[in-house]
Amino acid sequence: MNKGEKKEVKNIDPGFVPPPAGVSCLLPILTLSALIIIVLICAHMWQRNLIGSTTVPDVKGMEAEKAEQMIRDANLVPVIADGVHFNDDIADGCVISTEPEGKRTVKQGRIVRIMVSKGIGSAKVPEIKGLTLRQASKKITDAGLLVGEIINEHNGEFDIDHVISVDPKPGTLLEKNTKVDIILSMGPKDGGMSSLKPDEGFGLNSSDNPLSKKSKEYGVNLTLPHTVSMKADNLKIVVTDANGERVEYEGFHNPGEKISYNIGYAGKARVVVTFGETKILDKGL
Repeated sequence: MNKGEKKEVKNIDPGFVPPPAGVSCLLPILTLSALIIIVLICAHMWQRNLIGSTTVPDVKGMEAEKAEQMIRDANLVPVIADGVHFNDDIADGCVISTEPEGKRTVKQGRIVRIMVSKGIGSAKVPEIKGLTLRQASKKITDAGLLVGEIINEHNGEFDIDHVISVDPKPGTLLEKNTKVDIILSMGPKDGGMSSLKPDEGFGLNSSDNPLSKKSKEYGVNLTLPHTVSMKADNLKIVVTDANGERVEYEGFHNPGEKISYNIGYAGKARVVVTFGETKILDKGL
């Protein structure tokens, strides 16, 4: 120290007690030991929890009885869910889903609710009496059912190509995609001339219909030819005039049936009538 320099004096807390020699180097070791103890305790708790857990079996699509047994084998409690559950993909009596869902880890003894399919949903047969075949067919398919056999019968109450009744009867509940038979009128049985009407399904009664611009009329009067099968076939009347080409009439009829139909047309026209695959009239007007 140079002469004249003042010696620096540190202020020491009179209550401060320095640690014993060697204690400071033990602090890291003590800290590490504490962390190890904490980890061991957590691992022990996790192991205890794991022993009491199980995995929910994936039983989707399985028969309900087998699914219940599989869930019991996993130390869980199967319960069939309330309600009626329709499903287009899962067969009747098989599992749609579970709650909790399959492959989830849960505690043993937990309740697992099983939703069981009742198969494809039901559909109600619609009322189609008096409709044309095209209208009736659309109403049936819109209800989730399929059109089955078309049965033609003579009937003096309903016009040709209009529905007399349906089988099964309207209001019957059926499984979806079940076929429904249609009983269709062939007109009176007296063998007289049947007067056809345009199918409302074609929209021929609208204000913008070409018939509203007609200036002339032509009557189609003919007897439908006999076929090898002698079964009802599709009769179609197509008109081409100044308004363009249009299907004037279309419906099922029987061989040998006499028909009468009045056509309205504008300007030069051509009428083509087919019965099944056979052209029975091709006339220029």
